Amino acid sequence: KALCELTKRISKPIKNKITIKNTKDVADLLMDELKYSRQEIAKVIILNSKNVVLKISNISIGSTNFACIEPREVLAEAVKMQAPKIILVHNHPSGDATPSKADFRITDRSSSEKQPYSYQEAMKRAATHGGHFIWCRERQVEYLMQHMDRKPIVVAPYDCELFGHWWYEGPDFIYYVLKKTALESKYVSLATPSDYIDYYPGIQKAVPSDSTWGANGYSEVWLNETNAYIYPHMHKAAERMIRLADSFPDAEGIKKEALNQAARELMLLQSSDWAFIMKMDTTVGYAKKRVKDHVFRFTKLFEDINKGKINEAWLREVERRDNIFPEMDYRVYRSSRNNK
Repeated sequence: KALCELTKRISKPIKNKITIKNTKDVADLLMDELKYSRQEIAKVIILNSKNVVLKISNISIGSTNFACIEPREVLAEAVKMQAPKIILVHNHPSGDATPSKADFRITDRSSSEKQPYSYQEAMKRAATHGGHFIWCRERQVEYLMQHMDRKPIVVAPYDCELFGHWWYEGPDFIYYVLKKTALESKYVSLATPSDYIDYYPGIQKAVPSDSTWGANGYSEVWLNETNAYIYPHMHKAAERMIRLADSFPDAEGIKKEALNQAARELMLLQSSDWAFIMKMDTTVGYAKKRVKDHVFRFTKLFEDINKGKINEAWLREVERRDNIFPEMDYRVYRSSRNNK
């Protein structure tokens, strides 16, 4: 009976009409369910435009002092239901509701009374920010044009995790930047560094110094005693991926799908997030698990492909879990990519 009740509570629609007006309403709604829990549970409350509760879902069940939350899990159900608002809730099993350092990093610039997330308002703000970014680049180009004998190039590299991980609307911001540049800007156009070199072939060459934005400017954040052990696994997987691409240059059918998934697993394994998390000592268990998972999945794919025995059911499950880069072409890992 208890197991059935827990299963019901993992994701449940709301039969009676409940309207959220303030944080007390949220506490009253979930207090009885969460106050005796010995694990930290993160829930998302899905609302309609009038703050009426549509559904409550568990998105993470953690340990006594933390729960790992994937941003996509927070919003997946709301997007599916086309709901405009959500509220994220979690409990404190220890009984101490004092915000952690991580809590402060997220909320110290916000008011104590949180307002429901509004997708429409967030998109308006993303569009405004995208427009402002382009306006600033136009002023930058206007200034540079006065001091250069050719059209200037503005290179804007960013850490990808800023868009979508720490900043949910980041991908929408990029969309508006690209859209406004292509359709509205009179001074700025989109180009790659290669495009610029083609336009101005006789330009000075420069080699960037080996540096990062991490502590002390070098790579010690990503390579130190907390995370060094992961790199031999990455390097071995990279070597094996090249070997696969060279061995099967024209694969078709399920073998091609398995090779593409192996490439995805390698790229996910090589994410700098895992080493960074280990060094910063935040959700270390999660980072270690991700490294192990991607090493295991890549290794199994490598062995299955070489044996010619691919477990299709298992491959489909891995494709569902790790579905980044849907247009991945494993042949980019060929050691001689010019020989197509």
